[in-house]
Amino acid sequence: MKKYKKCCCFNGCYTYVSGAQGTWSSSWGYDVNRASKIGATSAMESSYWYQFQVHGAGNVVLSHSIKQLSAHQSYSTTHYSAPLQQKQGRISASPQVHFTPIFNH
Repeated sequence: MKKYKKCCCFNGCYTYVSGAQGTWSSSWGYDVNRASKIGATSAMESSYWYQFQVHGAGNVVLSHSIKQLSAHQSYSTTHYSAPLQQKQGRISASPQVHFTPIFNH
């Protein structure tokens, strides 16, 4: 079961989720500084590949990266794209993969 908590502050909106599995999407949020932090912490006992994407209006992919995470490894990166627009973070992995996503609009 996914648990959502949203916290908005001066530096941006962060979406925290525990128990994500397979493919995860954040809520849409307004970006003011063009930088979006995205990442994950693996809950798995072995390595798996993850795809990190930031989407804009019309589901256009604004940026993406691919990273292999080892067992229980944490990883985050900053994706840059146009400021002052709605953005959504998406993380994809194999359907059996459990992880905790990180996304800052």
